Amino acid sequence: MYASISAEMQSYCPTWALAWDYRRKNLLSEIIRYNADIICLQEVQSDHFENFFKPELTKLGYSVMFKAKKKGVYTEKGEIFEGCATFYRRLLFKEVIRYEVKKLLANTALPLVDALGYGQKTEACIRLIKDNVAIVVVLEAIENGCSDDGFHTRICVANTRIHANPMHPDVKLCQVADLVHGLEKIVESQVPLLICADLNSLPESDPHKFVVRGGIDSLRSTKETDPLGLYKYLKLKHPLALVSAYASLCNANGIEEQHSKKMDPNTFEPLFTHHTPRFSGTLDYSFYSVINKFLARDVEEYEVHCMKRTTAR
Repeated sequence: MYASISAEMQSYCPTWALAWDYRRKNLLSEIIRYNADIICLQEVQSDHFENFFKPELTKLGYSVMFKAKKKGVYTEKGEIFEGCATFYRRLLFKEVIRYEVKKLLANTALPLVDALGYGQKTEACIRLIKDNVAIVVVLEAIENGCSDDGFHTRICVANTRIHANPMHPDVKLCQVADLVHGLEKIVESQVPLLICADLNSLPESDPHKFVVRGGIDSLRSTKETDPLGLYKYLKLKHPLALVSAYASLCNANGIEEQHSKKMDPNTFEPLFTHHTPRFSGTLDYSFYSVINKFLARDVEEYEVHCMKRTTAR
């Protein structure tokens, strides 16, 4: 979404292919092909959202929401902000409640800093407090009415992009843990959960393992992963039964061989979701809770449908 601003990082790509007027048509066409009921996008420029995604997807029957970072990027056109955008079909769902997280970790960073020695506090504040945002919304199904137990069918959808600096694995884990612990409080009444996240972290990294394994062992941290010694002060476990949509697809019966070749045989995640001449790997994920079998089945079928029709180039 963000390529036209960071053109110097895509020097391998022709200028015309980075132009927003060209890319936006292809992006919208791709989104329409998926025919999804819920769409989560990250790294969306605020002007692109207001002038393109919002009006176009509204015309297609979606309700829209957007949360931008407070810190922008200065360009020749002025300061540009990017953030997360979530869309859902307004004939299928109604919004019950929305949470907009202005700064992941902002509420838990200060207690962590206070636990450190005096000489580390300034460094810790600078390192930990970033402006990564998240949108969390609880949706209620309109068409299906009540479920068998008499409750209205609901789903909680979280959309976020985690801190990108590869030299800050501790910040990434802290942000992910902060988000997941917040979601615990929202879904404690057994509301199905869907997390769409650019974790900026590889499979089997601490943030990824924290989500899918229910926690990590803080005693196994190293100076590289936990330079400030914060992990021992963190709650690095959670009770949510979360699985990766891609990994569950890979484990599903009947997956075609051509698609299984696109998955890592060790992590069961895609071989890549981000590909440039400098880097190729998986950073983006969809996680869902297994408390609701219908949700799990829906996600798996949708992913198979996407992979049959879409091949990475």
